[in-house]
Amino acid sequence: HKRIAVVIEAVAHARRCGSAVQLVLAGAEDAELDLQALVTRHEAASWIVCTGRVAPESIEAVLRAADVCVQLRGPSTGGTSGGIQRALAARRAVIASDLAEQRELPDACVAKVAAGPEEVVQLATLLGRLQREPARVAAMERAADEYVRTRCAWQLVAQRSLHQLERWRSQR
Repeated sequence: HKRIAVVIEAVAHARRCGSAVQLVLAGAEDAELDLQALVTRHEAASWIVCTGRVAPESIEAVLRAADVCVQLRGPSTGGTSGGIQRALAARRAVIASDLAEQRELPDACVAKVAAGPEEVVQLATLLGRLQREPARVAAMERAADEYVRTRCAWQLVAQRSLHQLERWRSQR
């Protein structure tokens, strides 16, 4: 569901193309994914770090240590990704799957990659480009900050939620 194999394959592809991209894979292991086989197949031991489950109080520090956060999904579950929201709240540039639930997120801070036969190459190309263009990453981070401050602050969300609840109540 979180397309870890695609991310690992894309980083391996980017590295074969001359990029020095490294991967920190944070989160609980997926019992259905043979991570060690992927690491071996892609000779990734020197460029991948697997943290395992991250304690809640350490999540923001892990996100802030990243240059870019990749949050792929598929197939779609129809819900917004908590990982994407946390990465944006940490003011990180994000790469996400181009799914309906991610399309509302601003392109200025969330680069989207379409699932399909070109997904690995698209992601590898984007990762390499972002590594070579720190100014673009910085612009994405500023856009993430702006998006979070103007659209996602708790006070704004609470106000919009209350307004919507009042509208529903008045329509009954």
